[in-house]
Amino acid sequence: MQPDLNLLEKNFIDHCKRAGVRHIVKLFGCVDHGDDPLVRLHLDAIDHLKKSGMEWTLVSPNTVMDSNFFPHASTIKEESCFYASAGQGRCGFVSCLDCAEVAAHVLTTDGHHGKDYQVTGPEAASLADAAQALSEVLGHTIEYVDLPEKEMLEILCSAGMTPEEAEMQVLCHYRLFKEGKATLVTDVVRELLGRPATSLKEFFERNRDAFESGS
Repeated sequence: MQPDLNLLEKNFIDHCKRAGVRHIVKLFGCVDHGDDPLVRLHLDAIDHLKKSGMEWTLVSPNTVMDSNFFPHASTIKEESCFYASAGQGRCGFVSCLDCAEVAAHVLTTDGHHGKDYQVTGPEAASLADAAQALSEVLGHTIEYVDLPEKEMLEILCSAGMTPEEAEMQVLCHYRLFKEGKATLVTDVVRELLGRPATSLKEFFERNRDAFESGS
């Protein structure tokens, strides 16, 4: 996540207005981050968008499956496990494809100005639940290894992240899982798209090659 996200998005909003854009859909998020720096960046851009005079809609996903699980693909393939510091906290993980289809629907149909669509998967699941779903898809056991946050930070920094990047991009999210602030589940996907939201097992089936050893 860019530390100057708000400035980049405000500049984009200004360019859109000058170009005559009628409607902007902005990605936000529905995990309760409180007043942390990430939220403040988004809220600054959202306030600028609301004052722009253009129509606006927020598409606010829960934690996205793709960005949460694809980074674990190498250890899943090589060690049949993945590491995190989320404890047994639960999250309404949502597929990136579902989010994209919701955004496309909002951009191509009427009646969405001023709304905040909180997009989630069909259930709140722990990372242990995700490991079980992936085990069923791959046909062998995948384990979730829960680590103390300090150890998780060391792993992320050894992979090239700065402590600040690790905090904003990874650790703060796992902490919110533990605190029960990511459990929101809505029916927005069904309401807007007329189909159920993608489950964890369906996501892993669709992306089996990314996690299967030898692929």
